[in-house]
Order: sequence, then structure tokens, then C-alpha cells
Amino acid sequence: MTTCKRRIPYLCERYSIKSLSEAQKILNEVISFYNEERVHEETDEDPLKRWNQAIKEGESKLRKLDPELDLDLIFSFHYKRKVKKDGTFSFQGKVFKLRH
Repeated sequence: MTTCKRRIPYLCERYSIKSLSEAQKILNEVISFYNEERVHEETDEDPLKRWNQAIKEGESKLRKLDPELDLDLIFSFHYKRKVKKDGTFSFQGKVFKLRH
């Protein structure tokens, strides 16, 4: 993600991008490159190929969303939580540990 945060503004400036639609094209190209063309240093595979293989083998934890699902409503919910000194917080009866 850090690479994209650095790369996108540089490319927009380099190509004198002035609109969001033009910037979106740059973003799409960068994402496509990193997902489909670039070989990951640790896995020696391109991420999209690895992703598709995981789905094919039933190894992916993600599932397709129900098209009837109202994501705007879901992401509008706000719940107050407090992080404890040990780096954990509770949500709906489950305890989660934050990473550093």
C-alpha cells in the first residue's frame, strides 16, 4: 500500500493529471500491474494468480457478497470501543488483539 501511496501522486504529477477520472485511470493501471504482472518477492507468484488458485482450492476465507446487501448501511454503523493497555479490545463478546 505504501508503494501505491507514493506512486500515484508521482504519476499524476508526471502526466499533469487534473481530474479524478484521469487519476482513476492511473490508479487502475498501478493496481493492475501490482496484481497481475509483478511477481511478489516472497511468494514468487503474481498476486492474482495466487488469489485465483486459493479460491479454486477452497482456501480463501472471503466469499462473494450478497448483491442485496446494503453496504452503505453496514459501513454507517459506529460502535464505541476502548483499547486496553494490553492492546486488546472487545466487540460483541469477542476479544481482539491489535498488532504493533
